[in-house]
Amino acid sequence: MKMTAIIKLFFVAAGFSLVTITNLIAQSTGVATGHKPGSHVLTKDMMPNFPGNTVTSMTIELKAGQVSLPHRHAGFLFVYVLEGEVNSQLGDGPVTLYKAGESWIETPGIFHGVAESASKTKSAYILVVFVGPDDEPLTTGVN
Repeated sequence: MKMTAIIKLFFVAAGFSLVTITNLIAQSTGVATGHKPGSHVLTKDMMPNFPGNTVTSMTIELKAGQVSLPHRHAGFLFVYVLEGEVNSQLGDGPVTLYKAGESWIETPGIFHGVAESASKTKSAYILVVFVGPDDEPLTTGVN
């Protein structure tokens, strides 16, 4: 399958998942009511029209003052900031500040050097939709 077809499929899956999952989050995890969810998987489904790949959606809490370790992902990611502000750095690019309601895309294998809450006192919450190979871990640490 050509890379452009994979990218188009990713955006279709991410768009569908974002609408569905944003509603699920507001209703079931309590973000809209102030209850703070832990990081957890919301959905994980095989993609029959994209054999060998799975779409996984999850919410992740980036705790104040906590920085994620450098990492990579085997598949495509769509990341949406639900609450708070997030500093993120991809590849050799600058550290970028994303606020609630903003999003970004990560391509397979890109180095993710910084992922943290921009606040020293408040956590940030993100929705992540992964589309990637069934037999690969979602995240791989980088030394």
